[in-house]
Parts: sequence; structure tokens; C-alpha cells
Amino acid sequence: MLIVVLLFGGYTVMDVHMIRQAEPAEKLLNQDNADSNALSQLTINVSETTPAIANMTYYSMLYADGNKVMRWNYTTSQLMNKADVLQTVGSDNAIITGFEISPDHKRTYVAFYEPSQQGKNGSLWIIDTDKGTILEKHDNIAYRPVRMIYKKK
Repeated sequence: MLIVVLLFGGYTVMDVHMIRQAEPAEKLLNQDNADSNALSQLTINVSETTPAIANMTYYSMLYADGNKVMRWNYTTSQLMNKADVLQTVGSDNAIITGFEISPDHKRTYVAFYEPSQQGKNGSLWIIDTDKGTILEKHDNIAYRPVRMIYKKK
């Protein structure tokens, strides 16, 4: 059994999956292309520096993959590499730098920048956490966003 525990913003996300312990890795690497394709599909673009945030209302984790906001439902049997695209922000070159979430977990704030633009190339979009619809757009309001902090008015 493989247990993956991810810590994001004070929340713990656990992914428990049963993994069959078959052949050694060397034997797996020497199998035909079909098996190597199956192994390559297990890769996910998440590292310790990937922007991510857990949502306790919808039991999901949102994480960045370039300009895509990915949603992984961690209470189901969905594997992390099968996460859904919740929303795409900016252009194809946009890079998400951070997330913040409202106290009721219904609005997600997505900070990103456009590396191909000069000057104020940073933007903030607010999306509906459940449906992924864009609620507000604040384009070109800053340089590359580094961090966001949610503050009640």
C-alpha cells in the first residue's frame, strides 16, 4: 500500500492507493512499449514548488500546471494524474504563481503572469471553486505575482 500525504496551506491531503508489487523496476523498463506508455501516464507535473491549495468544502486539491488550474478529488479513487482541468487562465504562455481561497472555500484566487509581456504582466483571476467559472478578471495589475494573502475587508 502506498500512502501519499501532501501538506498545503495547513491542510493535509491523503491519497491512499493499493499498488501491486510486481516485478523489479529493471524488468518493467524492459517490457514492450504498451507497458512503458502506461508507466509514462502515471507522471504528474507536481513538485514541492508547484502552486497548490486544498479545499475542504469540495474535498479537492487545486494545483497549477502551466496556465491550467487542475482539480484532484482526493476522497475518490481518482488518481492524481487523472485530475480535471478546472479552468485555463491567460494565454498559452501564462504561468500560475499562486492560489488563495476565500474563507467559505467558494472562490479561488489565481495569480499568474504572462512572461512574454513587458511591464505589468501579472494578473489575478477569481474563479468559482466548484464550477470553475470565471467570476472576476484583474489583468495587468502587477508585475510577476509572488505571493497572495487573503484579507477580510
